[in-house]
Amino acid sequence: MIVRAPGKAFVSGEYAVLHGAPAVVVAVARYAVARLAPGSVDELSPFLAAVVARCPAPPGTIPVVDTSALAAHDGTKLGLGSSAAATVAAAGVIRAAAGVRLDDPAAREQLVALCVDAHR
Repeated sequence: MIVRAPGKAFVSGEYAVLHGAPAVVVAVARYAVARLAPGSVDELSPFLAAVVARCPAPPGTIPVVDTSALAAHDGTKLGLGSSAAATVAAAGVIRAAAGVRLDDPAAREQLVALCVDAHR
């Protein structure tokens, strides 16, 4: 099973949002792709560790996320929100593995709350 989450691009308010002002953001057609694989929480980035702390993966597994599509071919970051997309994809694959339907509006609300908390 895989779960993917799109990157994002700011249309307006990229810096203003840091001070509580609104921003206009759009999803882009580049994705973080997550799957579950054998591993240890010690191997996770801080964002993914925060997801697993709030929403444990099945025993003996961790979310593994590929964000290479959110970077240039040479690996240069493009500012498309790879850490946020990775957080969402990781939480999504854990929740889906637990039988949660990700197309359910209530499940999505819970997923958003979990991801905002973990990403902060």
